[in-house]
Amino acid sequence: MNAPRKRSMMVPPPGSYESFEMVDAGPPLTPEQVVEYYRARGIPHPNRPLVPAADEVAALPRSARETFLARCAARVAPLAPAAGEVDAQHAAALILAAATVQTPVRRLLRCIRRDFDKLVYLAKQRKWCDDTSVPPDALGPLWPGDVKLPWAKG
Repeated sequence: MNAPRKRSMMVPPPGSYESFEMVDAGPPLTPEQVVEYYRARGIPHPNRPLVPAADEVAALPRSARETFLARCAARVAPLAPAAGEVDAQHAAALILAAATVQTPVRRLLRCIRRDFDKLVYLAKQRKWCDDTSVPPDALGPLWPGDVKLPWAKG
């Protein structure tokens, strides 16, 4: 039979502690400074709208814009009354109309924002220009696997 082990708290060896100095963080940032801080570091603002604004979409390279618009049109194809150009705002309005209690609208609109943010990231990382083609698998599946949309089966 083994004897029970005696457990004691581990103590770091002497000299392993580093001294920390408390400093003042300074005055709080203004909202404009916060936006500039995020922009300078490439951090998406946490309170950005779920549907990208027209000026945000216009900042993308041409091929990325076309991919984003085609993706929005594919999302709402079963809902759209006529085949034609569907921009992100119109796609969001159609998704809003089709949202149900089982699938909250915020979750559906986050799919549009996810695609846009991914295109912005890829365009910066891979240095896309207007002539660069977007790979077909760049955005992944149209809807996340756990989102069940009976109207989107079309």
